Order: sequence, then structure tokens, then C-alpha cells
Amino acid sequence: MAQVIAVSGFMGAGKSVVGASVASALGWEFVDLDEVISTTTGLSPEEIFANRGEIGFRAVELECLREVVRRETTGPGLVLALGGGAVTSPETAAVLAESALVVFLLTSPEVGWGRVEGSGRPLARSWEDFAALAAAREPIYLKTADEIIETHDLSAAEVAVRVVDIARRRFDLDGLGGEPVGDKESGR
Repeated sequence: MAQVIAVSGFMGAGKSVVGASVASALGWEFVDLDEVISTTTGLSPEEIFANRGEIGFRAVELECLREVVRRETTGPGLVLALGGGAVTSPETAAVLAESALVVFLLTSPEVGWGRVEGSGRPLARSWEDFAALAAAREPIYLKTADEIIETHDLSAAEVAVRVVDIARRRFDLDGLGGEPVGDKESGR
């Protein structure tokens, strides 16, 4: 199985931009889970939320994640940009714990809001709701993360460099002896 880095974080954290940069730097495949969901279902995440609700969306997201981590990659590894709420599903978190190095991009709600305000995202319609959801999810992101990068004052390129450094260390990409990536319960 290929090495997998899953980039997590709240809306507006830069998961897709950073993930694509990391994949390019490492020569790995990049996959945006929301794009996989859209391709698989023929619907945007917003449409699935509208038609099936968040529970229905999370079920589709879980199945797409399982398919992505099981399939063969086009390179030695895979960088996966998760949706903002992916890790809130215990089943999704379990799949990630077994198959990926989860890197959480910790971004202030103010920065995230500045990036998604007016985007039409179903969970980004008001600042108050956005900030409350960010606060509610942060402990979940922290619990499911193997590595945390505080991105408040960093550019996407600077964040990507940090993720690449983590990958080099954790996956021994430089031949220096990496750290094991395994089950969170055993000290992942």
C-alpha cells in the first residue's frame, strides 16, 4: 500500500492548495476527496448536503475515502485533501488512523472565514455559526491528527514546505530512518 498523507482542517485552512503543492514537491499523486465525491456521485458536496443532509454526505464521503485509500496510486505516495468535516465521522477517523498520516492545518476562524465567506458552502453562511462550528470541531481535529501545523501567519507555500518536511521525517524519504505510522492507540 502506498504512503498516504491526509490533510485535515476546517473550511478555509488551505487543504487543497497545500495538498496539491505537497504532492507536486514529493512527486506523489494528489486527490481532493470532495472532487472524488463529485465525480462518483455526479453531485457537488453542496448538492448532497441539500438532498441527503450531513449524515448522508458523511456516508458518501466515507465510502469514497475507503475507495481512495484501497486503490493503486500513480506514484510512491498519495496526498489527500479531506473535506472540512471528514474527521468528525468516527468511521472516517478510524479509516484514516489505519491508513494515513493525518496533518491538521490549524487556522484561525477569522482567516478561514475570510477565504470562504460568500462561497455558498452550506456550513459557511454566517460568521457566528462558522466560528461556533470551528470551535466545536477543533478538539476532534486535534485528536485525529498525527501532526499539527499552525498556519495563522504562514503562506500556503510555507505550510507545504512544513508538510513535506514532516513527510520526509515520518516516511524516511531521505533514508535517515523514519518514524512509524500506525494505529493511534499504540502511540501513532
